Amino acid sequence: MDFSSTQWSNFNIIDKCAEIPYDQIIFAIDIGGQTIRRSIGALLIDNVLLTREAAIVPDPPSVEVMNSTPNLCDEGNSISVTYEICADQDITVDIDATANMSVTAQPASQTINIAAGTCEEVTIVYTEASDLADGSIIEFTLDLETSLQNSLCEVPPVESAFTHTYEKICFSEYPCLEEGSGFTLVPAGNFSTLINDGYLLPPAQAAAQPQKLLFEGDVFMDEFDYTFASGSELYFAPGVELTINEARTLQVYFSEVKGCDRLWKGIKLNIRSYLRFQGNIISDALYAVEAVDGSRITLINNDFIDNYIGLYKADSGSNGILQFVAPMNRNEFRTSTFGLLPAYDGQPISTASIGRAGIVLNNCPSFQIGRPGGIFFLPRGNDFENLQNGIITFNSGISVVAPFIKGMIGNFDATQTSFPGINGDFQQLAGFGIFSDGEESSSLKVEKGLIEDMVRGIHVQNTGICIVDVTETEFFSLQDGIIMTNLHGMLDINIKDNNPIQFRQYGVGYFNQNGTITDVLDIKDNTITQINGGNYPLMAGIRLSNESSLKQPQIMSNTIQAIEIGCNGIHLDRSSLCFVEENDIDHVGTQILITRGGPSGIFVEEGESNVIFANTIDYAITPGQANSRGITAINHPQGVYCCNSTDGHTVGLRFRGNSPGSIRQNELNTHDIGLLCESNTAIGVQEHPGNQWLGTYSDASARHMGSSIFVSNSEYEVQGVPGTILYPPISSIDVPNATLAQWFVPSAGQAADSCAVDEGCSLYVGEEEKTRLDSLLLMGTFESEPVMDWRGKRSLYQKINENPSLLTEHLELDTFYNDQTGQTLEILDSLERGHNSMFALTLAEQEAWSANQDSVTMLYAELDEVYEDLQNATTAIDSAALFEAFRDLDSLLGVTMATRRAWALQWQEASVLNAMDLTAYGQGASDTLLAADLELQVYQLLLSNVAQGDWVLDSLQLDTLKGIANQCPDIGGPGVLHARAVLSAYQSTSYNDSLLCSVKQLIAQPGNTTIRSEQVADLKVFPNPALAQVTLQWAADARQLQVYSAAGQLITQYPLEEATRYFELSLEGYGKGLYFLALQLKDGSSSTIKLIKQ
Repeated sequence: MDFSSTQWSNFNIIDKCAEIPYDQIIFAIDIGGQTIRRSIGALLIDNVLLTREAAIVPDPPSVEVMNSTPNLCDEGNSISVTYEICADQDITVDIDATANMSVTAQPASQTINIAAGTCEEVTIVYTEASDLADGSIIEFTLDLETSLQNSLCEVPPVESAFTHTYEKICFSEYPCLEEGSGFTLVPAGNFSTLINDGYLLPPAQAAAQPQKLLFEGDVFMDEFDYTFASGSELYFAPGVELTINEARTLQVYFSEVKGCDRLWKGIKLNIRSYLRFQGNIISDALYAVEAVDGSRITLINNDFIDNYIGLYKADSGSNGILQFVAPMNRNEFRTSTFGLLPAYDGQPISTASIGRAGIVLNNCPSFQIGRPGGIFFLPRGNDFENLQNGIITFNSGISVVAPFIKGMIGNFDATQTSFPGINGDFQQLAGFGIFSDGEESSSLKVEKGLIEDMVRGIHVQNTGICIVDVTETEFFSLQDGIIMTNLHGMLDINIKDNNPIQFRQYGVGYFNQNGTITDVLDIKDNTITQINGGNYPLMAGIRLSNESSLKQPQIMSNTIQAIEIGCNGIHLDRSSLCFVEENDIDHVGTQILITRGGPSGIFVEEGESNVIFANTIDYAITPGQANSRGITAINHPQGVYCCNSTDGHTVGLRFRGNSPGSIRQNELNTHDIGLLCESNTAIGVQEHPGNQWLGTYSDASARHMGSSIFVSNSEYEVQGVPGTILYPPISSIDVPNATLAQWFVPSAGQAADSCAVDEGCSLYVGEEEKTRLDSLLLMGTFESEPVMDWRGKRSLYQKINENPSLLTEHLELDTFYNDQTGQTLEILDSLERGHNSMFALTLAEQEAWSANQDSVTMLYAELDEVYEDLQNATTAIDSAALFEAFRDLDSLLGVTMATRRAWALQWQEASVLNAMDLTAYGQGASDTLLAADLELQVYQLLLSNVAQGDWVLDSLQLDTLKGIANQCPDIGGPGVLHARAVLSAYQSTSYNDSLLCSVKQLIAQPGNTTIRSEQVADLKVFPNPALAQVTLQWAADARQLQVYSAAGQLITQYPLEEATRYFELSLEGYGKGLYFLALQLKDGSSSTIKLIKQ
């Protein structure tokens, strides 16, 4: 107290330490540094009042466990526990840590100071001195002695204690988890409860922070939508199921979801619930994802490994919709080398070590598996490998895009074509790529896929209403490619453009029991090839059985190759009114067959009124060494056999039983017997005109085996002198007779009296008139496709030699004959060897072209990948790197396409000497390449802008698009339409397609002169396409060269000397695109050719 003042002062003395009342007080006063006893002064003390205040005691601090890690397990293991100790006073705390059982604590004792209003952390390490039983409850205790700091007197400390328990869990029942792995064991319950109890992170935190969880019991998403962040690890105890309650959403990204020790049930959706599952690995489940009617799913880029079923929808008894928010794609369903885990206790179905199927759907009316392609991206499918089946559906309508299904494991008797009573029961199925069964309404559409190495690629069976559509899909190494069985019901079938279908028993088979075709049964434009290893009683590239719906099924333009001696190309049994047209059937087997039987290119048994038209049937075995038939018909009345060509068989045409309705205009080449009739078949050759027996025969041109009455009814008449005679006379025939004399003299071109030159021999097939000229000239070469049918040309050339009057009656034949003059039949025979090549290429050229095509396909696919990655890029660095990759790929594609165009033009030029109509195709090839080039330009322009995030077109880009848009879309293709669509966002422009796309590609010029592209042979230009300069050559006197734009506008013209035969044209200043070069000839005519400026 300060007494420097000279006045009297009043003050209070507070004794915080007083415990008893005092009756006196002593003061020590310091004056000038000395005590009052040695100083002069006076001190008056008056009004002394001594009072006692209540004693102050310290409050015990609060304690909370902040963290404990890792798990306390075997002897010697430790757990570190961090406590937070907080106080409202300045205190000192002495801490003694203990634990019950055989657990020690370090440090056992320690002292800490805590300032008022603050907290301090303390860490104690508890060590298991001896092994405790799993599940033991360990009690940790902190004994606390608390004292006040800076007290004026001694205040006794306060004692308190903090205790918490710990259950020893060593995951001994979960071998999938390692000790100390940091997993949280989650009990059964609702998500809302588990979040409140701290087992699960709150939804907002869970979406950003990965979790490591092992679910010990069934859990249900009840009140919240929930997201498991990327990097989460979600393990499930045996038999556990995660259920997404009605109207709830679960999202899982790039995480691992798996079972532990044995199978778990999987993730189950409810009505209106939604699962978005992307980039995850999900394994070891009975049904990895199980949906119900009204569920919504998104499955993208996941690995379904070692699950019994990947995606499963049970039979609800009604057709509910399983909605795909986005098409499921880039998922992989497979069984690993480890196989499935053992079944959990009480599992309702038996599981083996291999997954039953990737997808099983029941009563799912509309579902898409795979993402279709678009302008800038390829289709994306899903992979199925090393399962028992790929996809199984019941009463469902699915579209499967770009599937990769390989190595389905399992065997069944491949001769079994139906599985009655299997609807909904998939347990017995194994060895199918896709199995579809419908007893009500179903459909299956498959496109752009690959199915390889299993018993049966696709199996469809129907007892209701069903549609099957399979296009552009490859089938490799199968017992059966596609089998369809119509038990009873209505079925529509469209199988086309599949290449190849490799089979051992059947390529495509349709088996009808009591059903019907609703509208269409088309099997068209497929390449069907038999491979080694088939050992079945019946084999065929295509088989139709018991098809009698009279819907005129079409088996057309297929290429079929058989190797097994008992394999028919096309087999019709008990089928009627089927149209088998323009198929190319080859048998390349080498086995020698001595016994009766053997394969037929086309085999027809029973049924009636089938039309076998314009098929080419070859057999590579030397005649006489194998008992093969071109076409066989048994007990088949009213059949029509027209305009077919057979070659190399023991028998060209073989009939037994009912007589055919019409046999005309067929060409039978190099057979032992051209026509063989057995039993009660009666054939009057005069009634079946226009057939040709070409080549040499070792036995007879025609033979009839049967009773004399059948022979006499078959009037085999040929021209005689004078009139007609029957050869041999009936009286001289001893039937049956193994040494029956020849009936037709084996002279090439021998035919009946009428229709020797195909006049008056036309046949109405359906509503179209069909003639031999249709099949061999127009359909075989000019109209059908660019492939040169050298066999047709050879036989036609031979026929013209034998019937010169044809040259004056048919101008097309005259042109053809002049083109072939000087070529021997041997040369034409050699050309025939290349009839399956685009330009009769050599083997090396074919391989080079194929490799180039593979490169183009691969580069487009890689560009598509880069394009998609560019869209998903999140940083400027990523975008720059991806754009650089795009530029590299774009450059490679440009080089590859340039090589492709150069080859095409080179081969086109070289092939003109072989056949005139190849030139016409060469022009078509140029148009095709132009269209591809234009579309590529638009694609590159748009992709470049997308990559740079810039949608503003510069003047050069606009000019490029205008140049493409102002072309004929029929020639320029999709690129022209795409360019117009892009330009429509910048300007309003109309296009005169009638001018750009006239039938003859005419371009109006001054003076009413016309440029005709069909005169292209008069004018040549090279290189084409070109960059800087081209050279033109021509053969006639000319006066002027003109250059036109694609829109027909005259750009420039050059006068020419009449004797000039070439001109070098600089392309400097010309933009990329299409131009027409017109040569005005001295006689007033003109010739034009297209030029592509790169």
